[in-house]
Amino acid sequence: MEKDRIENGKIYHGNGYGTTYIFEIIEKIPSNYEIWNIPPICDGEYIPICLSGNPDKIDTKTLKAIKLQTSEVEVLRRAAGEGDKTIKKIKRTLSRSAKTIYMARRQEKARLALPILERISE
Repeated sequence: MEKDRIENGKIYHGNGYGTTYIFEIIEKIPSNYEIWNIPPICDGEYIPICLSGNPDKIDTKTLKAIKLQTSEVEVLRRAAGEGDKTIKKIKRTLSRSAKTIYMARRQEKARLALPILERISE
């Protein structure tokens, strides 16, 4: 797989299957975007985001990424893996009663991700 490259405020990321995604580098997540739960880009230094909506039809022309510490990227990726890709979804998860160990673990991931998402969202 080719190495990711950054040029003119954009990240060029090859997915390993012949497709190159282009991410615009931004500072804050726009309100209509969510975390895109894909493998790390740029050695885990950037969190990829995409337009909210149908997860089966990602609009690859509107992809964006935000540079964070690799530990913060990992926290956000773990929460996104549970479906908590936006502040709204995280708050909904945290408002629920944790009746199972699975939900308690999911809430812990959401609790760690919430302050990071609040800091980097518009």
